[in-house]
Amino acid sequence: MTSKERIAYLEGLLEGLKVEDEDTRRVYEAIVEALRALSSEIEEHEEVLTEQQEFLGELADYCEELEEDMSRLEEGLGEEWEEEEYEDDEDLDYPSVTCPECGYVFFYDPEEYEEEEELQCPECGFLMDLPKE
Repeated sequence: MTSKERIAYLEGLLEGLKVEDEDTRRVYEAIVEALRALSSEIEEHEEVLTEQQEFLGELADYCEELEEDMSRLEEGLGEEWEEEEYEDDEDLDYPSVTCPECGYVFFYDPEEYEEEEELQCPECGFLMDLPKE
């Protein structure tokens, strides 16, 4: 029996009782009304939960497909890709700068900046002129 059916059954019982005391009858009616509201909320939550479960299932399938695609890509690239990645990193030689405001030392890529552009300290946000090469 669903919660709505049980509430309807309670309403029938209350009608059959013929409660003559007005206060008692109002309390019973308020209880039944509260149960009705709770039952409606539960149904709404069940619908949302079902939708979320379907969405999570679709998302899990999609993630699995992505993982398979990544595995195929990694297999196709093999060791050459890993060696290239490290070789490229060795060729990079960025200058370091010490922030005059906080003393933080950091590296920057001069090719990323124009001549008049200022360099911002990633630690404190202080703006400084680009060092002359």
